[in-house]
Amino acid sequence: MAVAERPDVFISYNSDDTDLVQEIVRRLSQVGLRCWLDLWALVPGQPWQEDTESALLASRTVLVAVGRSGFGRWHREELRSALALRVEGGAQRRVVPVLLPGVPEQVIATLPPFLRRLSFVDMRGGITGHALARLAAGCRGQPPGMISSTDEEDRERAPMRAHTGSERRMLAIVEASMRAIRRWAQAIQNRDGGIPSDNEGTYSCAWSSAGLLWSLAMAGEDFHSLWIRRGLTWVLDNRNPDGGSPVVSVGDPSITEATAQAALACLEAYRQTEDSSLARESAALVGWLLYRQEKSAGWSWRPGTECSWTVPTAFSMLALDAAQTCSVCPDTEIRAALAGATEWIVATRNSDCGWGSRSTDESRPAVTGLVMYVLAKLGHRDLAREALDFLCLSQHESGHWPPAIDRPLGRSVIRFGDAYGVLGLASCASSLDTASAQLGIRALMTSFSGRFFRYQDTIMHSWPTRDGLLALSALATALGSDPKWQRRTPLPQSG
Repeated sequence: MAVAERPDVFISYNSDDTDLVQEIVRRLSQVGLRCWLDLWALVPGQPWQEDTESALLASRTVLVAVGRSGFGRWHREELRSALALRVEGGAQRRVVPVLLPGVPEQVIATLPPFLRRLSFVDMRGGITGHALARLAAGCRGQPPGMISSTDEEDRERAPMRAHTGSERRMLAIVEASMRAIRRWAQAIQNRDGGIPSDNEGTYSCAWSSAGLLWSLAMAGEDFHSLWIRRGLTWVLDNRNPDGGSPVVSVGDPSITEATAQAALACLEAYRQTEDSSLARESAALVGWLLYRQEKSAGWSWRPGTECSWTVPTAFSMLALDAAQTCSVCPDTEIRAALAGATEWIVATRNSDCGWGSRSTDESRPAVTGLVMYVLAKLGHRDLAREALDFLCLSQHESGHWPPAIDRPLGRSVIRFGDAYGVLGLASCASSLDTASAQLGIRALMTSFSGRFFRYQDTIMHSWPTRDGLLALSALATALGSDPKWQRRTPLPQSG
């Protein structure tokens, strides 16, 4: 069977090392190498041996990953075929062995002699930028030359490592929970396409719909799916005449958070589908944000009514950063807006390194966790990490963080303390093995019903599920399984 697009690199590995190998493939793909990984390429229901053989024959480079479990049965067969092709093809065929994190010396000692003759890429110290640069050069058949990469850069760009047993269990729970939430969200979708305001059977709400669609995107949802495109269409159809998104429905005031989250969902849909109409819709939403930023500050909850609030500013910064990546608006305008907002965020930080709801408020862990996530996303990780001590010290012995209740224009808006606390830790901490992280994750999951998150002593489901799902996706990324860039199997269409 012919391979539709000739791959650059065939990935040969033991299934026990799937998590590590997927991270390497993602990183190689980011530098332009087309990798063939059976987990991503094989079509369910078709004979896999023929497809695997075709991909192996078509690839000029075979990457042979060696992990803690050594060689599996088919792994070894692929190696033998790759070495034979190398002998027949000469310089046109390459075999690049990679030592994965956690591989023991006894496994290395038993490697086949023909493989041991080749130059290895050693990743036992971690999947670092330096090691990946060597690997990419080897896959292209080029000498790596001088590779400059500081230890700090390697830690920032490649925190992946071999998982412990507890981390594997945690990742399995996180991914299973995200799948359950995706099924729940599809099941509760209203007939008009919107997501209910509080829980199943309630009216569709623009703000909860936009936020949940965006968090689903962060958790790996495929925007080619009919149900989620229907939901996005409802959000876009229910904007106000000024172009902003209302709290609930057309006629309610346009607010910054709903508009920013609608922009984030629309931008992710555009990134996945490359639908030009979504580019225009995204540009309109981002434009609404750009021209309603307060001078030398951030964004208010409802533009023109109050001074800047921290959380609306944080979500607006995320939307502008995503727009910059997708190139849907003038780059100079976005950079200027982000620079002003970042300067305001830095200036409003309290002496304990936390953030309050507004510049004069005392620090709140729920607000601080979200700001940490945003700063880390925008590349200011060192600044975000300075808030770690405050976040840990403000955590209760039970592991919970208190919610923050904002009252813009007399409304009550609950910020989910456990979700935003875990979000901050997952995006900024170098390890999730700390007592604070473990307690926080357990506390967060006490609010999970098996299908959705809920605030304690309230009937709300949609709003806390948005926040809880963001925290889960950040955990998955920190554990080496970045859900945003994985293609997941679409759910069965309903309706």
